[in-house]
Amino acid sequence: MRLNGVASIRLHRNLFGQVSLGANRRLYRFLISVCRLIYDSAIVSEESGATTFFDFRRDEAVMWRLFENFVTGFYEREQGHFRVNPNGRQIGWTNFAGQDEFSRSHIPELEADLILDSSNRRLIVDTKFYRDALTGSHHGGYGKLNSANLYQLLAYLRNRQSGNPEGAWHEGMLLYPETSMRLRVDIKLEGFWIQARTVNLNQNWNDLHNEMLDVIGVPGK
Repeated sequence: MRLNGVASIRLHRNLFGQVSLGANRRLYRFLISVCRLIYDSAIVSEESGATTFFDFRRDEAVMWRLFENFVTGFYEREQGHFRVNPNGRQIGWTNFAGQDEFSRSHIPELEADLILDSSNRRLIVDTKFYRDALTGSHHGGYGKLNSANLYQLLAYLRNRQSGNPEGAWHEGMLLYPETSMRLRVDIKLEGFWIQARTVNLNQNWNDLHNEMLDVIGVPGK
């Protein structure tokens, strides 16, 4: 009865972005996000008009984006040691040039998933969502880190270090959800320390909270 003054509307995707919410209405933002997820995952039958819910967990691209958003949101809210994406996620190419404007327009932008800056550390985090963090196998039974992931992260590190030489030397991290095994790899490539880590999302919040802080070297609660 208290909702009598609320009119029914025809939903479309753009409506969700038009809702204006202040910082003190975080709960409403969460609920609207859930509604948008349901809307985006709904499949309407052309024959009957019935709506079914598509299990978005089977869509790797959606889960990848969800994992990236979770990691970014977590570090924005749950730690105070690092500044999160202090100047945005864009990284400028070093010695950017092209023969003409048409050629320059075809150079892709460098955009990191997450940049964490502090007075003594600068960390670029690249989130990945795969069933297996490692590919292939070795004679000793060890898989390999994805080479494309490493090349991409090295491009971020080289160019941001060159464009922002003042301050701590940059580090990199490949962050995956844990599936079959816990991954803790530390390597140094071209002068940059790179870590590969998994986080177990299938655990209680306090343990997940502490593990998320631990992978970036921040003490848990």
